[in-house]
Amino acid sequence: MSIEEHTGIITTHIDTGALAKEIARELARELAAHEAHKKTSPQRLPETSSQNGAKQFAILRSRIEELGMDYEYFARKLGIGKTSLSRRMTGKVQWQMEEMYKALDVLSLPYDLLPEYFPKDGGKKKQS
Repeated sequence: MSIEEHTGIITTHIDTGALAKEIARELARELAAHEAHKKTSPQRLPETSSQNGAKQFAILRSRIEELGMDYEYFARKLGIGKTSLSRRMTGKVQWQMEEMYKALDVLSLPYDLLPEYFPKDGGKKKQS
């Protein structure tokens, strides 16, 4: 291997390490901001039920709460407003495919779980 090839490998390794450190610092800042926001304005997702008492998107709600996210933070991560998220969670507005995939990314879930987290009818059971 030539000196130029060694230099390229070393430079790439150093650049990758610096990038990883910068990403870690940015994630730490974002987490700290999220935790501070959670302490100052705890908001929960709207409690909307169908006629038989089952909440719409119950599995999605559970995952959001499990990760300690609040309504405002989750909406911001999706790139939509709080009101837009609320309307989707209550079934007043349909989720767009791009929003559903983004939500799975934010919640660190694989795409094959999309039907489970975003059932066609929001998870409502049909009246018998």
